[in-house]
Amino acid sequence: MRNNIGNIIVILVLICGVGLCLAQKEEGQGIIREYYLNDKLKAEFSYKQDKLDGVSKEYYESGALASERYYKDGKRDGPAYVYTEKGILQIETIYKAGRFIDSREFDEQGKPRVGIYKEYYPSGAVWTEANYKEGRLEGEARVYYENGRVNSEFTYQKGKLQQEKTFDQSGSLTHQKNY
Repeated sequence: MRNNIGNIIVILVLICGVGLCLAQKEEGQGIIREYYLNDKLKAEFSYKQDKLDGVSKEYYESGALASERYYKDGKRDGPAYVYTEKGILQIETIYKAGRFIDSREFDEQGKPRVGIYKEYYPSGAVWTEANYKEGRLEGEARVYYENGRVNSEFTYQKGKLQQEKTFDQSGSLTHQKNY
């Protein structure tokens, strides 16, 4: 049944700590916006027929764009970008009708990541280790427990996951899957 009032503006206070949510929707269409407690825009999501459709954006509290993703009929469709707070592209991912197509990662200068990349626990122990070629994962990537043993191991070819393995803290294989 069609609502003759036109656009309905509903203001909801969310108890989840994100602040205010402003919804402008008419019959399942429109934009939902979330705000930080300081009234700065946190995110905006575009809907059509009660499904994500169009661009959805998230913002840092500073107001800088954090990410943008494109949807069609509720599924990711097209590029998705993740940025640093300084506006430098970190990750670019492509989807088609909800299916992952490709992904590239970029370094602190915005150039495609190349070679071995490591991240560390606060203790200084290696947390993750991965090899990149032209911004895409290539070969082995590992996630470690803080004790130095391998938690997970992934094999990539041209950015596509080929195999994953998971280990318990003693080093025993607990899961393996080929793609």
